[in-house]
Amino acid sequence: MDPMEKCLFLAKLADQTERYDDMAAEMSKFVKEKCSLSEEERHLFSVAYKNMIGMRRNSWRIISGLELKKSSEAEAAKDYKANIEKELKEICDTVLDLLENDLLGKLADEGEVEARVFYLKMIGDYYRYKAEVEPQGDVEREKIVQKAQDAYEKATTAASGLSKMHPLRLGVGLNYSVYFYEIRNQKDKACEIAREAATAARSVQEQEDERDSALILKLLEDNLSLWTADDKDDEEDDQEDDD
Repeated sequence: MDPMEKCLFLAKLADQTERYDDMAAEMSKFVKEKCSLSEEERHLFSVAYKNMIGMRRNSWRIISGLELKKSSEAEAAKDYKANIEKELKEICDTVLDLLENDLLGKLADEGEVEARVFYLKMIGDYYRYKAEVEPQGDVEREKIVQKAQDAYEKATTAASGLSKMHPLRLGVGLNYSVYFYEIRNQKDKACEIAREAATAARSVQEQEDERDSALILKLLEDNLSLWTADDKDDEEDDQEDDD
């Protein structure tokens, strides 16, 4: 077994055993050696870091909820929260470096539309995750927020070359709309993006009915229902994305 095959084997084994830090380490080594990834390899790369970052995001949200109570326990949890933020930011920086410099940065062919959309969407996602834990009004946060928006806009443009029902195109619409709802606090813009993506997909669904696409389409429509409900104007954190 050559080194590259071994990396993939160990990454898949780590996935099966739910050791996602190990999986991410193997995929990081793999990406450094092989910048052009197949669809399966992109999926493994995404899954590894999605699970690593997902655990930290969930932990951060739980502690942030505790802080709202302004109890002695909340005060005691501050340092713990700071450690989680540090881990989360480090993971994001690692993924963004791999995406911007090793994957998207060295994408050989402009015709590789799916790979380009995949990487741009991930860049938007990981800047969004960083923005979630930055203090409101902070200058650095605004820079991160803008980088996320730039990546999502580029992903949207690139995805226009894909079918309206393509799961990647729908995923970009879903996560970009969540970005505007959660990060920019612009509900109308979030609804506009989600509605446009959902309507376009519905127009071709009978001809291109894919299971993955149908699941993402449902998430888009669930978010629209939540965001446009009269009694949900002030509700947050229940919207869904595909990460």
